[in-house]
Amino acid sequence: MIHTHTIRIKYLLRDLGIPPHILGYLYCAEAINYMASYNSESLLINDVYSYVASIYNTSEVCVEASIRNAVKKAAKSRTPFFRELFKNKKSVGNHIFLTTLRDVFEEKNFEFITKKLGTA
Repeated sequence: MIHTHTIRIKYLLRDLGIPPHILGYLYCAEAINYMASYNSESLLINDVYSYVASIYNTSEVCVEASIRNAVKKAAKSRTPFFRELFKNKKSVGNHIFLTTLRDVFEEKNFEFITKKLGTA
């Protein structure tokens, strides 16, 4: 199931306008996957940055900046999917971005995922 989540997360990140060649793409995918597997709403964003930094052997500051860059690219591209998720917001913070995408992957939103991906 985690592998399936990772594939779906990466697909949706690309659909949001985040190019797969930037570090923020990988860091976002890892962060969302981690957040989706974590059963608490009280997960702090710094804990997410720390987790991703440990996976990629980098600093939390680098993770935060790379995710911020990815979110800015998504906001700038203004894909239909970005507009669908974030309405008329011109900029979105890392926490809101990651939390929104985590919520998309929760069981209550499974229909949304399968409709978006065209899977059963």
